[in-house]
Amino acid sequence: MTLEDVLARSFDVAVTIAPVDRARGNGTLTGHARIGLEITALSPIARVHLELNSRLTVKSVRADEVQVTFSRSGSGLTLSFARPQAAGTRLTVTIEYDGQPSSIFNEYVLVGEGTLYPVLVSPFGDYSANLARVTLQVTAPPDFIVVSTGRQVSAEGGTVRWDSEVAVPWVALTGGRKHRRVDRAVGNLRLQMYVGPGEDRNLDKLATYTGQAVEFYSKLLYPFPYTELKVVSLVPVGGGIGYPALLLIDDRAFTGLLPDPYNRNSYLFQLMAHEAAHSYVPSQTVPRGTGFLWLSEGFAEYLALMATEATLGAQGYARELQEERDFYAAVAGAPSDSPIARLTFANYYGSASRHLREGESGAAHAPVRHRR
Repeated sequence: MTLEDVLARSFDVAVTIAPVDRARGNGTLTGHARIGLEITALSPIARVHLELNSRLTVKSVRADEVQVTFSRSGSGLTLSFARPQAAGTRLTVTIEYDGQPSSIFNEYVLVGEGTLYPVLVSPFGDYSANLARVTLQVTAPPDFIVVSTGRQVSAEGGTVRWDSEVAVPWVALTGGRKHRRVDRAVGNLRLQMYVGPGEDRNLDKLATYTGQAVEFYSKLLYPFPYTELKVVSLVPVGGGIGYPALLLIDDRAFTGLLPDPYNRNSYLFQLMAHEAAHSYVPSQTVPRGTGFLWLSEGFAEYLALMATEATLGAQGYARELQEERDFYAAVAGAPSDSPIARLTFANYYGSASRHLREGESGAAHAPVRHRR
């Protein structure tokens, strides 16, 4: 049973990126996504709503089984079928697109859902609570490191292909021209750490903390469902962003240059534990309206605190728990605090996000508790 009108059972995505130096503007992305849809609405529907970055131009849309047209409004992409499709109908839709979205630079690439490929919009106007198997093929300059969720199934020249291995809510693409890969193993967990020059001071510590957190979750919940976990150091990330089996971490956590008091071990452990928890949490508690704020982020923070206590002991746990209490007490009910009902996953990372995290990522590069 689902509240969604349509589900995407699979995404087969292929993109080519042409990064440029950040000072020169935005690089380009050209791609196509082949999406396996299943109609789940109680009555036949003639439209499917998706989101795709407004900086990308849709070149064509076609379906194997039915005639389809499309229209755009901002980042919205609406597919209209020639005739309504009944519940249980399965369709394969291919969307081709290109443009110059942000964050395709030689220094770093960071492209997520809704830009890397279209994502479904729920009947509530928010991102859909959809899980799908994703295969992603990326072609980049030969000397460019690219990283994504899942098992790497092939690499030839500048083209790399991954399989998400299990159904996931989304995947992202990241990397950079100067990143290098360092392999680590902590217990049964295989890690790939991607760092830039001079960013390996805390590499082993962060790898160990990540492995310890995953070991804790594997005993508490279920075994880690991916072949390996990738951790990428990125300048534009404040705190961290957790995708399934792909953690994007503030470069200052690697260099030991986070502002005091954030260089403490308990903060670094909880940072890695929180983002590692998202390999478990959004996979089961994906967003529907404001639910992701309480489910995805709430469970990830709760699990991270449990892992902190189990690994570092009562003192580290108490330090991080008290900071959580102080932080939320400072923002809850403040004049600038938006009512929770106004927040959705889609707008959380816009202006509304400032009410829920300490500072901003990006240019300000301030320390934050966690982004996702």
